[in-house]
Amino acid sequence: MEENKRKSTVYKIEKQEYNADSLAYRHSEEYEEHQKRYERILRENRNNEKRNQQANGRINAGIDFISAALLAVAVVALAFFMLRYLSANSKIADMKKNVKNLNTALSELKSENDQAYSAVDASVEIGKVYDIAVGELGMVFPDEDHVVTYDYVEKGYVKQYQTVSGE
Repeated sequence: MEENKRKSTVYKIEKQEYNADSLAYRHSEEYEEHQKRYERILRENRNNEKRNQQANGRINAGIDFISAALLAVAVVALAFFMLRYLSANSKIADMKKNVKNLNTALSELKSENDQAYSAVDASVEIGKVYDIAVGELGMVFPDEDHVVTYDYVEKGYVKQYQTVSGE
């Protein structure tokens, strides 16, 4: 009955197929070598799997918590810096709008000032001012003896000790 449950296994050795149930194959040296190699490979695979599972278990346990903590810190830092950046960017945009508005106001004030200066300059006649100053106010141009000159000294200063009179 046991033999009926066992399935027939076919091995390939050096490009030749051998039936594992064949008596001739079972007792050959090739079969024994093959069986030993097969068992050794199975043992090595099991040992490697156990080592990998143990290593993965140790590494994953340590990395999971550390990774989560570092990830959380990185996300918080990223959110903080993004908010700071957006805030700074918003302030810069507001300042640019303010500068634009101030430049517009400055150009309007310069234009108004130029118009006012032109209006004042156009309204004043130099001849009329001279006539009023000389005729009505009695002003005269100074004579040579009314002008007092002094020599300018760069390193010093001028100190006046008495009143300068024209007479």
